[in-house]
Amino acid sequence: MNRGRFAVLVGGGLLLQATAACAEDPRIDEQALQVVERTKTVDATYANYIWNRIAGSGEPPTEEWSAEFHSGSRHRVETPRERLIADCSALTGTAISLATGEKIVGASVAAAACGISTTKPFRSARLIGPVEGPSGPADRVEVSDRDYVRTYDVTREGILVRGIYASNEAPSTPTLESWTVALDRNLPSEDMFSEESLTRSFVPPKFTNPPESVR
Repeated sequence: MNRGRFAVLVGGGLLLQATAACAEDPRIDEQALQVVERTKTVDATYANYIWNRIAGSGEPPTEEWSAEFHSGSRHRVETPRERLIADCSALTGTAISLATGEKIVGASVAAAACGISTTKPFRSARLIGPVEGPSGPADRVEVSDRDYVRTYDVTREGILVRGIYASNEAPSTPTLESWTVALDRNLPSEDMFSEESLTRSFVPPKFTNPPESVR
């Protein structure tokens, strides 16, 4: 559910071990890390259609769609600028930039695409508590890295249904808000987790338009 996952990947690497090592830090709550891990080990089939509100520095907010698809250990992310596929168990993946055609292959793609991004080490992690949302019960966690404070709502299955990003300099002012507008248990296609499938989008046109709640 990140904005600009491809940009993160350019300089990012797989830092799961570094994140796990932080569990000994008093700012790292083991329960929060368990929720993070839940997002990395989802074993459900779903299509998660998401709406994003992005606040630029000194600019009016913009809004756009994104989507995440999952089956077994296979995961796919689409935004207007990029497409990613990953095997969350094997920690492999491929990302492409639609603007430039640039491709990134490797474990860093899985670290970014599968659940809560772990491309940067956590400086803190805490479990805020249970919440109830349109998609049912969820656990709310907050993590921070060198750039952002990130808050997520995670279902009991490990699906991300809401996310808020804020810079460390202004943690009370969100720069990105994302929320699920539709969670479908059926995939639009079974053939959407191969590199060849990255040449096309599987997001139905109705989910590329603003949901009724923001019109």
